[in-house]
Amino acid sequence: SGIRSSASAWRTAPEDPEGRILDEQLIDIHGSPLWERLPGDVRLELNRRIAAWRLSVLVYGEQGAMLACSQMVDVLAGADEKFFQATQVMDEARHNEVLERYIQARLGGLHYPMPENERFLFDTILTDPRWYIKTIALQLVAETFAVSMFKMMAEAAVDPVLGEVCRRILLDESRHMGFGMLALPKIVREATESERREMEDFTCLAVEKILTGFFPLEAYEDVGF
Repeated sequence: SGIRSSASAWRTAPEDPEGRILDEQLIDIHGSPLWERLPGDVRLELNRRIAAWRLSVLVYGEQGAMLACSQMVDVLAGADEKFFQATQVMDEARHNEVLERYIQARLGGLHYPMPENERFLFDTILTDPRWYIKTIALQLVAETFAVSMFKMMAEAAVDPVLGEVCRRILLDESRHMGFGMLALPKIVREATESERREMEDFTCLAVEKILTGFFPLEAYEDVGF
């Protein structure tokens, strides 16, 4: 509800006079000779498009997490675990709503396609029949990535509305990650040797996909690179 109430004040919240969304240091080429040669209007357009790209990644992530958590409500055995996953479904739906509203209000509805590595991660979560792989992928890999992304966006936001939205979402994501940190040791401890090996192999693969597959190439191409 706090996230929704912050969204209601968007029309009156001050924007950056130049129209920037993120601190320019979050733009990959900032400070390079390429950046120094760009005219001001192209720098601004690149800023907004990279913001749209990053927010698009987060929107897809929230959509995927919502679907994955709805599966986990059915998959997990304990009542407490089911109850928590049910609250996470609600959280992820709320996050998706507010991020989408922000993109519409501040960026004119500009979206970018889902990165292939993000698609791989959520396809695995949603289609893999092994409940322990779903748990590792969602609670260890995806939630850790979400916490780091929202923290970075909150710190780098020039638009105060985006900063506030990311900080509020971060509170939920930190709780989700905390649940994983509490639940995963038992899952790993009780796993068979073959299950543990499968979890380790998948985690290494997922981390590799995250570290090598998220670059806003389309945003650069749209301004002429």
